Amino acid sequence: MTEYIMSFDVGTSGVKAALVSLEGELAAGAERGYPLVTPRPGWAEQNPMDYWAALCACAREVTADLGQNMAVAGISLCTQWKGIIPVDRAGNVLHNSILWLDARAEEEAGILNARLGTEEFTGQSYWARLMWLKRHCPEVYRRAETIFEANSFLRWKMTGVEAMDLSNDFIRACDPAADDYLKRILAAAEIDRSKFPPLVQSTDQVGKLTPSAGREMGLPAGTPVFAGCCDIPAVAVGAGCGERGMAHVYLGTSGWVGAVAEHKSAYVHIPSVPFRREDDILLFGMQSVGLALNWTIAQFYRREREELGKGVFDLLDRELSDIPAGSDRLLATPWLSGELPPLSERARVVFLNGSAVHDRRHFVNAMMESVCYTIRQRVEACQTFLGRPLEEITAVGGGAGSGHWMQMLADVLQIPVLVPRANQHTGAIGGACCALVGLGVCRDLSALRQRVRIAARYEPDRDHWEAYRRMYQAFIGLYPALDPIFRELQG
Repeated sequence: MTEYIMSFDVGTSGVKAALVSLEGELAAGAERGYPLVTPRPGWAEQNPMDYWAALCACAREVTADLGQNMAVAGISLCTQWKGIIPVDRAGNVLHNSILWLDARAEEEAGILNARLGTEEFTGQSYWARLMWLKRHCPEVYRRAETIFEANSFLRWKMTGVEAMDLSNDFIRACDPAADDYLKRILAAAEIDRSKFPPLVQSTDQVGKLTPSAGREMGLPAGTPVFAGCCDIPAVAVGAGCGERGMAHVYLGTSGWVGAVAEHKSAYVHIPSVPFRREDDILLFGMQSVGLALNWTIAQFYRREREELGKGVFDLLDRELSDIPAGSDRLLATPWLSGELPPLSERARVVFLNGSAVHDRRHFVNAMMESVCYTIRQRVEACQTFLGRPLEEITAVGGGAGSGHWMQMLADVLQIPVLVPRANQHTGAIGGACCALVGLGVCRDLSALRQRVRIAARYEPDRDHWEAYRRMYQAFIGLYPALDPIFRELQG
């Protein structure tokens, strides 16, 4: 009997299901999307039941390919993080999930900053959004028996067991200093800790698939369900970057640069994700990656995208190949929906220094370069915290499939960029590894590194360094110069 792990990568745009062998190889996959709900500018919500419906559809599609001598040994999840899903005692969802990119809680962030004497909270901060829910939807907050996020909600749908893994738990921490810090935040926000599920490790078996969930998913009741984790550590593991000092960049709708580092209490005040009890993933996020590029493609290559679908990226790789480094000095910003600190939600897309020499190719190329410049900013910050330069970086996500873009990234960073073979499924593979450890197949979450196969390696072109150095310096000066204008335009 050949056994597999069924792993689900639940992102902002959709669910990817992956059937992963016990050797960590992708055997089959399926994908379903769901809508983003934006009731007001700056708001971002999703219906949690859309997650469940898409997950079940993917599971049924993947399991349809299972033969008689094949079985699912376990189920695991990796998910978008920092969603807020209130559920009542009867199991009813009381409000759409308030997503990580939702910026509605600006007033609450100001209150938290004032009460705690900081400037670190924004309208997108998890705790500010919790505070917003309590202040503006008091009946929802009162009735909420449990406040889930995507991972714990879907696991609860599968097993009936309430549990929150370490990487998705933003109200408790294993480190006493970090836990004290979170207690002070929650006290300032007046949030009750008892509303959140118990804490578990990502490799723990949380429960077993219930008969009703099994029928919806097309899987046998009693199949073990493991905790899994949020997408950031899952991607790190699936990319083969689960050891200290190793770094990856994720190029999806949004993105991040992540690096595994020994846990330090000092990291409490910087973006980081608990990875293991002894390690964190330092996180340097980016609001708009594929979001900005896809928007630009829609403006300049709309017909081609409609005709070719994802094949439009192969076309762009060819069309952009003769655009010089720096796009003939056309500079863009990728801030389609604002940007994370040290920028703000006021930041917007700008094309600067355009002239008659530029055509549509330059605009798309300049947007790609702007994302690379943003990644360079995050890499430089990462190197500062690590105390040493990165020797290479692994790129994953949909954007890593563009050879032109990855060569550009290597040229901007001036370090090699590696792309794994299954780069669009690294989250699901990393989530599967949680189950593999829980089943005793793998020693720990670093063990998958030796099994990750690199499909492409992009070496930096030294001839492009000067052009990109000059454009990068101009790029990092843009936001300070433009912020007063953004403030004026946005009132």
